[in-house]
Amino acid sequence: MKPTILLVMILSIVACNPPQNLGNASDAKFIFRATVEQVRAATLTEITDVTNCIVVKVIEVVSAPPGFDDWTGRSITVSVKDIGQQKPGTEQLFYTNGWLYGKSLAVVELSSRNSKEVSNEQVMSELDANQDKKVRERLKSSELVIAGKVIKISNPEKLKVDTEHDPYWSIAEIQISSVEKGKWESKTISIQFAASRDVMWERSPKFKVGDEGIWLLRRKPNQENQYSITEQEDFYPIERLAYLRSLLK
Repeated sequence: MKPTILLVMILSIVACNPPQNLGNASDAKFIFRATVEQVRAATLTEITDVTNCIVVKVIEVVSAPPGFDDWTGRSITVSVKDIGQQKPGTEQLFYTNGWLYGKSLAVVELSSRNSKEVSNEQVMSELDANQDKKVRERLKSSELVIAGKVIKISNPEKLKVDTEHDPYWSIAEIQISSVEKGKWESKTISIQFAASRDVMWERSPKFKVGDEGIWLLRRKPNQENQYSITEQEDFYPIERLAYLRSLLK
């Protein structure tokens, strides 16, 4: 399993308490149908408190991150919201995010539904609608949306933050092919991004010369002319331009 997937799914092999406040069903990265096998049990020895844990057998994976292992037919652990509602033999559709990964998998329930009440097509349609809503919100909050190509990367004087989590700010110069939102007169623009691979900045987009895409930009506080990008959700490959244009209408 790739390290980025571990981060996306918030997986950990260290903490034995499930993450809190992971969101709702629309934030789920791992959605699957499963049959409850055991209540107050776990498939990983790292989990010592099984008060809110159940063991389920995965029947079908409906949605998962790219490159994520196929857990169909295998037993995994789910930290559930209401252990009192869980009964062995019942089949449910689980909306989850990751917790622990090792010889087995443990996930945290964001929501669950009777598996027979919703089809895969309905689930994917709901996910698409939720995704569109999130992207529209990002577009709305962006001051400038441009499409283009990175033509130069430079590393200005390092901005010290006196911590091991220094972002290592770099500058990407972008040759603009179109301005999709906002106003920008020049044919190029320079944006700041965090080049650090530290865990704090792992999900911050990294760029290299030749990269093409769409950037959703905001100015840095107290720096009127300096645009920056630190969120994965603010950069899209150029192939997504038609999609973003449809949401900007």
